[in-house]
Amino acid sequence: MSTKEATALEEKKKLKDDKQNENDWAQFGLSIVKNIVTTLIIGLLGANFIYLTTAESAKQSGSTLLEYMFPTSDASYAPTPVTTGGTRCSKEIGHNTNIRLLNKIGVGTTNSWPYSMYKNIDSNDKTNKYNTYTQQFKNWFAQSTAESYKTNRSLLQQWFKLFSLNKDSDKNEDENIFSNESFQMFIVSPLMFLVFPLTIFFTYFCSWFSMFKMGWGWTLIGMCLIYSWIIPFGVSFVQTIQYIFAFMFLPLFADIKRVKKIFGCNVKGLSIFFGLLMCSSAFSHLDDTISITMSVVFLLMIIKSYW
Repeated sequence: MSTKEATALEEKKKLKDDKQNENDWAQFGLSIVKNIVTTLIIGLLGANFIYLTTAESAKQSGSTLLEYMFPTSDASYAPTPVTTGGTRCSKEIGHNTNIRLLNKIGVGTTNSWPYSMYKNIDSNDKTNKYNTYTQQFKNWFAQSTAESYKTNRSLLQQWFKLFSLNKDSDKNEDENIFSNESFQMFIVSPLMFLVFPLTIFFTYFCSWFSMFKMGWGWTLIGMCLIYSWIIPFGVSFVQTIQYIFAFMFLPLFADIKRVKKIFGCNVKGLSIFFGLLMCSSAFSHLDDTISITMSVVFLLMIIKSYW
């Protein structure tokens, strides 16, 4: 290797070392803002998820709050008149749930479209004005949509119950190892949000199954007339949007005070998470001396907080 090439390599190495030792405070300041936003989002999503996992223990309108938010019973999809007043709007049980606000956004209400299209008909009664092919198609569409929602919401309920808090009546201890709030907030909740795009595929096939279950004849006809291909896509798309909304915002509409309380109970874990992000940012934008010092101080603060 020539002296000229060696000199060039040394200069290149020196520039690299100088760059590593430079402190980019502008980028570090920007990373602080990003870390704060990230921590708040993780905390909010985690608090919402924990709220939904505890909704099974709250009673509402003769059932659980989880069933009220994600109904699976046939009565919730029946074309009955909407009840005004009564326990749905005037009586709040358990989590201090804002039932009136939930009703305004369509949660816990009946007789909504497309279930309102359903009419009870007897195929042998030729005098029944609803005994027409048009009404039979409407019934099939309403029942297929309801069956798809019931199936998906039943699975969603089972998912939340998997992380619900169970108490041993004798020992008063947690029986469910998955009920740990830190585990739910920092692992389950972010993963659940990331896999939400896959929900549309599952709900799509579930909608196909529901259509065949409620009327294979109408489904086969629809495959020729195209509507059987359109309906599952529309239903699955709407369901996915609704589930994302429910995960991100429904607990805030239902009981924002409880969500804030859950957030506050996990502020220690969120502080540690924010500190880890800051140490990572320091190593990315500041020199080794400052980064290592920050990490050591942060580690000592963690140890002190637990002792």
